[in-house]
Amino acid sequence: MDICACGGGFHGLLLDWNSLGWAPPQPPSYSGFDKISDPAAFEQYKHFLYEFVFQLASHYRGKFSGYRTQLEVNWPSVVIRTGVAKAPVWTIQQAVEVEKVVSKAVRDADPKAIIILATSGAEPVDAQHSHLPNVDLDPIGFTRLCVKSGVDFDMVALEVYPMEGSPAFFYYYVKRLAAFGKPVFVNESGYPSSRPNDWIKSQPNPQAVADWVTSWKWHVFDEHTQALWCKYLFTLLFGLKGVAGVNLWLVRDLEDGVMGVLLFKNMGVYDVNGHLKESGVVLRNLIMNFTTDGTTTTDVDGRLALRGFAGNYTVNVEGYEPFILHVPEAVTINSTITLIPKKTQLSTTTTTSTSLSTTAISQQTAPFEGPTGLYLIPLAVVFMALVVATVLWSRRKKRTSKR
Repeated sequence: MDICACGGGFHGLLLDWNSLGWAPPQPPSYSGFDKISDPAAFEQYKHFLYEFVFQLASHYRGKFSGYRTQLEVNWPSVVIRTGVAKAPVWTIQQAVEVEKVVSKAVRDADPKAIIILATSGAEPVDAQHSHLPNVDLDPIGFTRLCVKSGVDFDMVALEVYPMEGSPAFFYYYVKRLAAFGKPVFVNESGYPSSRPNDWIKSQPNPQAVADWVTSWKWHVFDEHTQALWCKYLFTLLFGLKGVAGVNLWLVRDLEDGVMGVLLFKNMGVYDVNGHLKESGVVLRNLIMNFTTDGTTTTDVDGRLALRGFAGNYTVNVEGYEPFILHVPEAVTINSTITLIPKKTQLSTTTTTSTSLSTTAISQQTAPFEGPTGLYLIPLAVVFMALVVATVLWSRRKKRTSKR
């Protein structure tokens, strides 16, 4: 059972697989796992699983903000694909039961933790594995079954790779997945910047695998195409209300010999030497476009009109305490901000009021734009507003987080 813990606030996982420096916690060995088709053995396994997850989540309560359940458990045939077994070891219904046990253990141990229901890629069985038993469910079908079965979770995770569709395909797929009322977290994504020839040659039937790679909707592999994939994927998914975040599977390309020969070796936005690829530049520019900063002033009546992304605005005025203003999506509002002086030896309890309006968009000559640092995953929007006299603003859009 793979339980992924997200620490330090739910802002995505940036992992450099070349130097992890850690090993994920592992449950004690369970010698009867290959016998879980026996109801008694499966009940025993669920008991062991609950105890392990409960102890883990209890130990890290207050340190980790979220937990992701087992990846690809909705694909029972994955054990055949990976050579672990010659036949599926578990059923879809057992997978749902496992998710229910894990989510209950996390909730019992840490009620405030975010529980992410992990799924898989969009296709239950791709063309390369069409000969396998039809025992898998796609993420939409599996999420529907989990909801119907009463599995307790806060988000649903999805893997997004080019072998299953284009960025436009995933835009519509994510919309359907978000229809269950749970935010979607893309926990794996990426695009190779070079053709995975070493991986293709390592397969039992290289020609069949090469034909499969060529059949992908996107099957041109260079840095420019990788950059386009990142641009379209992040732009389209960021525009969906139901997306909590997007995570790149690789930040830096894998060094030779790390994790064997993998299809995803060159999916990083940095090359193996740490140099930024075109895809990294594209992502940096995207974040800059989604980021606003600058200075402005109120009018003589203390009013200020701003146009920006929906979310939380932190209003900072020199000499006054910061004020948080929430702007909902697709709604224009008029708000009055009451400013409280910062506490000093000479401070008083006097307050000053001013108005912040998001309705008078016509007064805005251009959208606010400005530079920002590089924060690859997930996309963040920074936008703060300073009111009364000179106003400095910037605002951060809240976007929430192996193969």
